Amino acid sequence: CKRDSQYQGRTTSISTLERDIECCLKMYAPTKASGKKRVLELSYACPFQELELLSPLEGSSKLSFSIGPKNGLPSEIIGYAIWEYMRSSKRKSLRLKEVLYDDYAPGQIFMLDESSLVEAIMQLQASRQWGQYFNLTASEGIETVYCSLPQDDGENLLRAYYADVE
Repeated sequence: CKRDSQYQGRTTSISTLERDIECCLKMYAPTKASGKKRVLELSYACPFQELELLSPLEGSSKLSFSIGPKNGLPSEIIGYAIWEYMRSSKRKSLRLKEVLYDDYAPGQIFMLDESSLVEAIMQLQASRQWGQYFNLTASEGIETVYCSLPQDDGENLLRAYYADVE
């Protein structure tokens, strides 16, 4: 990584790093506050907290990744992520394990476990509007996810979902 000559020789203080890391973590993990301070902090809560990707360990100030189902994460959003992931890889099908575990895959992005990802795909497959585009098959122990949404229909999936939400 090439450093900007303006900053060469300068070091970042530990307190600056700690503040920056704390700020990033607060984007994803709920804070422990009480009373009026808690109400004020809730009004500034980051939407990433709703994904529940990080959670505090009970009796500790440490955080852990929350791998598994995500309440409030609709199957259409996961479907969009699958469509985008497959589109970027120029494929119409991927093994379930790839969609779950590969770098930048929807399973990794949303920290889903296998059953949560399968459930979202099955909901899409059962949908009258999107069922023709999503499929999950198993052959000889290999599960394969298919997404045949046309090139621009991923955005249509999002538009349709958010139109129904409003």
